[in-house]
Amino acid sequence: MVRPSRLTERRSNRGQAMVLAAVMRVVLLGTAALAVDLGYLYVTRNELQNIADGAALAGTRALGNIYQGLSYPEQQGYSCDQTCESTIRAAAQDVGTHNRAAGLDMTVRLEDIAIGRWDGESFSPNLVQPDAVEVITRRDVIANGPVATFFARVLGKEEGS
Repeated sequence: MVRPSRLTERRSNRGQAMVLAAVMRVVLLGTAALAVDLGYLYVTRNELQNIADGAALAGTRALGNIYQGLSYPEQQGYSCDQTCESTIRAAAQDVGTHNRAAGLDMTVRLEDIAIGRWDGESFSPNLVQPDAVEVITRRDVIANGPVATFFARVLGKEEGS
């Protein structure tokens, strides 16, 4: 039986090591992409939630100011008109423009601001005796653009979803 020489053994091991190193680089890059990019997307989601909460509070404060100027019987029959809607929406949008998510100034779309009633469990859009404001903030193709990734773009994922 013929045994391979040590030189032949070493050459074949080098090839295996290079393949293994290349595979491990891809695995490590994928792990880094998952950790960094996913973490960044979670931070961005929290920033968007904070902006939505602040905008909803600002809109509700504007609604409260409107109610404050009314007598009790007027409050009971109050229906939010165009002036009321524009005041509330402007207050909510103002908060959005003064905050950032993923390094970008936010724009809150008028369609993403709803005025309505809160029953303690759910929100329903309603302009008759409104007592709540709901705001959606987004970083997607609809508004403000998607969040760019750092490492995942090397693997073909340009933006987070």
